[in-house]
Amino acid sequence: MTTNRPGHPWVPGSGAGGNDDVLRRAMTALGGNRPNEAEQIARDVLNTDRRNAKALYVLGSALLMQGRPQDAIAPLEDAARGRHDGQSDTMLAIALRQAGRAEDAYSRLKRTTKRQPPYAAAFLELGRSEDAGVWAPLVRITGTRAASDVQGAMATAAYTWLTVAADVCLIQASLTHGLWIRPCARVSGGVVGGSATVGGQPLGSHDPWVTAGLLGRLQWRPAGPLFFEAQGGAAYVFTHDPLSLAPASSGLPVLQPAPFEPFGAIGVGLTFP
Repeated sequence: MTTNRPGHPWVPGSGAGGNDDVLRRAMTALGGNRPNEAEQIARDVLNTDRRNAKALYVLGSALLMQGRPQDAIAPLEDAARGRHDGQSDTMLAIALRQAGRAEDAYSRLKRTTKRQPPYAAAFLELGRSEDAGVWAPLVRITGTRAASDVQGAMATAAYTWLTVAADVCLIQASLTHGLWIRPCARVSGGVVGGSATVGGQPLGSHDPWVTAGLLGRLQWRPAGPLFFEAQGGAAYVFTHDPLSLAPASSGLPVLQPAPFEPFGAIGVGLTFP
């Protein structure tokens, strides 16, 4: 009877018959907590048979045991490609999770647990990935420059906002395959300034700008590190006193910030472990 226990994985599939004995030695090295030896054996096999699924699996497992999950992803992806094998997919999901790609790990495990026959370890790893997927703290710092012209009776005033925002997101949830949502809190601060020229005389003024609010972030990860994102929310403006460049009698417009500031954005990006 073949068993699958941590540190001594059963390697799925079949490879070149002449390599079976060599790969058994590699599995013994993994079970004996000698991942460096297993890695070298697997690489020797791959030098002559670069698509050997067993060797790719052993190589990925050895790299994972050495604390190198990012390096383990590529060989485990090659081992799992087109095989629909529960163990290969589960080991790949472990590498993805440890490399910081919880969403990709979760998506792969959801597919793996729907296959027949079921692979028990995939369900256990799915629970770990769900925990990692729910509790996923993230802090994002962004800088923004915005400008607006306001027409007055005598002249046009140009207003500029320079702000830095910090978004804090503690949890996330999967809506469907590859689609995740995060609730976040945002605090921003900076300066709003205005300038105008009246009768050849330049005028200018500036005030602090402080806001705090909530936002939702929707992220779609179609594959790998690529993601598309949309976000929106609203913030309370603590500094909403009127900003005037001159007395009201000058005919210049007065900037009157609204008490609440809506905001939104869409974008595309890459994640790095």
